[in-house]
Amino acid sequence: MKEQKEKREYSASDYQAIAQEHKEALETNKRIFLRSGVFVILTALVIIIAVLGWFVMNNRTEAVTSLISSISSRYYLTSGKEGDDVGVWDKKDNLDFDLSDSMKVDKVNNLNNVNEASKLSPGSFGALKFTIVPNAKDLGNIKVSVEINLKYRTNNLNPEDETRIKEVVSGHLLFFTERDDSYYEGWTWNKEAKEYSFTVPKKDFLDANNETTVSKECTLYWIWPQQFHNYIYTGGRPYYKNLFTDKNGDYTNLINDMKHDIQKKKYFYDSNIKIIDNFGSGMSDSDYRFYTEEFNKADQLIGANVDYIQIRLNTTEIGG
Repeated sequence: MKEQKEKREYSASDYQAIAQEHKEALETNKRIFLRSGVFVILTALVIIIAVLGWFVMNNRTEAVTSLISSISSRYYLTSGKEGDDVGVWDKKDNLDFDLSDSMKVDKVNNLNNVNEASKLSPGSFGALKFTIVPNAKDLGNIKVSVEINLKYRTNNLNPEDETRIKEVVSGHLLFFTERDDSYYEGWTWNKEAKEYSFTVPKKDFLDANNETTVSKECTLYWIWPQQFHNYIYTGGRPYYKNLFTDKNGDYTNLINDMKHDIQKKKYFYDSNIKIIDNFGSGMSDSDYRFYTEEFNKADQLIGANVDYIQIRLNTTEIGG
């Protein structure tokens, strides 16, 4: 005969203990799920809401691409090729921008300025290509500085508001010297000068006789990151569109800039926002959502107030 298993009698306290164990297990699984699954869903919803908010307002920003060379007989700058044209917005005569030296653009080289349907908004990216041509055999280093000019939707902004908006633009429109497989390198922000700038070294112009007769083609990559997520997380191509592949170099510099007491106001709506000690990819979900909201509000500040953005590249010879 088969041995009958002993039937256990459960008391009310036993049932309460079992129920508590099930409750604790459920809460543990819920936390794991929130971290791995729902967190991504919430992030996606933040993206959708931010983008819809921008387009519902119908406040996409137009771009004017201009190139300016310092007046010099020792070198000059060129852009585009035969058949290329200036950007569509450069042809307007009521922008109050200096458009006398507008850059030639094509589908690759532009600031979303090829046709009237292409305008700037979070998620936009592209490149600005130009060539430095030496006229002197002893040319020095050439510093290239990015000048950002804005045309506002209203004339009623006070100087403090204009300064604040321009600060936010400099934190949301980023410039790099390299781009590889959709990731960026060579962030060009100079916090001392409060501008984006980079230097083309003299060696790039040298020929076999050690004279500066070689032209140098330069590319400046720009991106308006779609969301706060792109700044603090790495990798994840292609969905997340994060800026960097890992947490070295430019990632560290950018995160430190966002945490800096003065520089942080370029990224967030509240210029006096408090930055937590573990700001970055290791922050909690609640902190992530808080900073995302402040970042999106800063994007909306641009969209609500800026009609056109003009980028001018100013060059200066150093040495030589």
